[in-house]
Amino acid sequence: MSTEVIGADDVAAVLGISRSLLTHVVRLSGVRFMRASDGTQSLRAEDAALVAGLATALYHEEVAERLVKASLAEGSTSAFRAQGADLLGLDLEPQPPTRPVPADAVLRQSDTAPPPRQHRATPSDGTREEILAELNACLSILQSSR
Repeated sequence: MSTEVIGADDVAAVLGISRSLLTHVVRLSGVRFMRASDGTQSLRAEDAALVAGLATALYHEEVAERLVKASLAEGSTSAFRAQGADLLGLDLEPQPPTRPVPADAVLRQSDTAPPPRQHRATPSDGTREEILAELNACLSILQSSR
């Protein structure tokens, strides 16, 4: 994933919406702004793409907000994110690692099966009856103390 950061004002300008509308979409998406020491707000590239896709659906394609919320609740954000990445000109495809992975870091499958799970033993009927009798005795003590 990209480590790029995009200013909130830049995202709003590209989308052609006001900052207040952008803030509304950010709150709707569950994304949080990052704040710089000078007070400016910015978004990670992945979050900016999601917000841009949501804003496009809401304000340019006029999709109802309840439908967008339902889609977010289902966890289907990839379409919004892809649309926003196209609008912002971002490449969000995973990049290959910059350095090769050492051969000894690769996990290998073992030939042995995992050990069987141990199940708790259930108490015998006699033990259950004893517990039930003790609980009934406690209950009668509590009822008599009222």
